[in-house]
Parts: sequence; C-alpha cells; structure tokens
Amino acid sequence: MIYGIPHTLGSLLFEAGEDIKSIQERLRHSNSRITANIYVHVTTKKKKQIAH
Repeated sequence: MIYGIPHTLGSLLFEAGEDIKSIQERLRHSNSRITANIYVHVTTKKKKQIAH
C-alpha cells in the first residue's frame, strides 16, 4: 500500500518515540483520534521494539 507524506511522517515520528498528541499538532489535525487511526501505522521496526 502506498501512503502520502503525512502518513509517512506520522509513522516515522511514532517509530522514533513521538507521542500521538505531538504528531497530531505537527500534522495540524483537530483530533488525535484522526492522527492515531488514519495517519500513524505501526512499522515492522516499531513492532520489534514493542516486542522486546
């Protein structure tokens, strides 16, 4: 699946440890649920970080 720049940015920021509220503000979303449910995707690297 191909995502745009906001999806990539949200996912990379989350992978780097940024919290959803900060990502929401950077992407200028009115609601953190929009950010979490649509723009942040858990990467393979993040899944491995969570597992350890």
